[in-house]
Amino acid sequence: MIFSKSENQLILYFTGRIDSANANGVDNEIKNIITENIPDLSHPPEVIFNLKELSYISSAGLRILLNYRKKKLLSKLTEVSTEVYEILEATGFQQLIPTERALRSVDITGCSIIAQGGNGVIYHLPGDEIVKVYVNGTDMEDIQREREYARRAFLSGVPTAISYDVVKCGEYYGIVFECVNADTLSRLLMTDPSSLPQLAAEYAQLMLTLHRTHITDPQIPRISELYHSIADRAAEYYTPEEVELFHRLIRAIPERDTMVHGDLNSNNVMQQGSELLLIDMAEVSRGNPIYDLFSVYFVHVLNISFEPGAVEHFLKLSEELSRKLWDAAAGIYFKESKDMKRIESILKKLAAFRVAILPVLFRRIEQSGRLTRFTDYARKELFPHIPELEQEVKWLDELVRSLVE
Repeated sequence: MIFSKSENQLILYFTGRIDSANANGVDNEIKNIITENIPDLSHPPEVIFNLKELSYISSAGLRILLNYRKKKLLSKLTEVSTEVYEILEATGFQQLIPTERALRSVDITGCSIIAQGGNGVIYHLPGDEIVKVYVNGTDMEDIQREREYARRAFLSGVPTAISYDVVKCGEYYGIVFECVNADTLSRLLMTDPSSLPQLAAEYAQLMLTLHRTHITDPQIPRISELYHSIADRAAEYYTPEEVELFHRLIRAIPERDTMVHGDLNSNNVMQQGSELLLIDMAEVSRGNPIYDLFSVYFVHVLNISFEPGAVEHFLKLSEELSRKLWDAAAGIYFKESKDMKRIESILKKLAAFRVAILPVLFRRIEQSGRLTRFTDYARKELFPHIPELEQEVKWLDELVRSLVE
C-alpha cells in the first residue's frame, strides 16, 4: 500500500480487493502507516482513503473502514471505483462516511462548442449528451451546488435539462446533461431570423413559468443576500457612500419567494422538441423577478450601446436580433402594457447596477484596464437615480406581481 503525506493530510491508496482472506493484512498495513506518520493520534490530520484502484470490498473490509471512522482516523473516502461504490451504496455505508465517487473521464477533443459563458463552455458530445466544462477554476463544491440547484428547479416544475453526473474533462471538471437536440436560442435565431416571433413567445413563457414558481427551500440562497455580498465586495472599487447606495437599492426591491435564474440570457436557453429549457443554473436563487428582468435587459439591450461588439462576442447573436428578441419577449411578458416606456426606463437604470458590479464578478475587467469605464458609468447612470429608483421599483414590483401571481 502506498501513501502520500502533507502537513494537514494523510492519503492511503488501496488496490485490488479487500476480503476475508486479506482483511487482517490490510488492517495491519493501515495501522503501521498511521502509527509511523501520525505522532499524536488524539490530534490527527485529515486521513483519506483513496479507493480508485480498489475493485472489491467485503463485509470484513467494511468493518475495517468503520473501525477507523469510529477512531476518527478516517475523514473520507475519495475516487471510489464504480464497483466499490455500488457496494457502499447497497449497504448504506456512504451515509456513515463522507464518500466521493470516482469521476468518469470525458474527451471533448473535436466536440463542437454550443455556448460559452462566464464560468464555462458547453460542448455537444457524441451521442445524446452535452457537457458544461468549468474553465475558470470553479471548485467541486460550487459545481455540485449548481447540479443540485438544477435538480431542485426541475422538481419544482421549471423546464431544465436533466443533469447526469460530474465528470473530468482533461484538467477541468464538468457536468453532463441530457442532449437537447438543438442549439441555443441565440443560434436558432441566427440560423432562422424569421422564427423570432415564435421563439420570443416561448422565451417569454419560459420566464413567466420560472417567475410563477414559488420556492421557500432554505438551501436555495436569496438573491438579495447574494447582491448584498457583491455590494460589500465592491468596496474595492467604490467609496463607502457609494457602496451604501448599492445596499439602499437592494433593500428597495421587495422580497419575494420566486425562483430566479440570475443569468436568463439567450445563450442559457436551449430547445428540446418544441420546448425551451434552461441549461445553466449556477446563479439560481429565490427572490424578486426584477433581478432577472434587469439582468436580461442589460445583456440584450444596454450592452449594445455600453460595449459595442459584446453581444456578438458573448451571445453569438446580432445586435439587431438581440434588441428585437427583447422587445418581442418583453411585450409578451408585460402583456403589451401601455407603460412599456416606463418599464424600460426603470430596467435601464437597474441594468446600470449590473454594469457597476461586473468588476466584482469578472476580475478580467480590472486586468484589461477597462475598470474606469464601469465605475464611471455607475457614477453617471446609477447613483444619481437611486432615490427615484427606490420608488420606481415598488411600482414595477406591483406590476410584475400582477403578471406572475
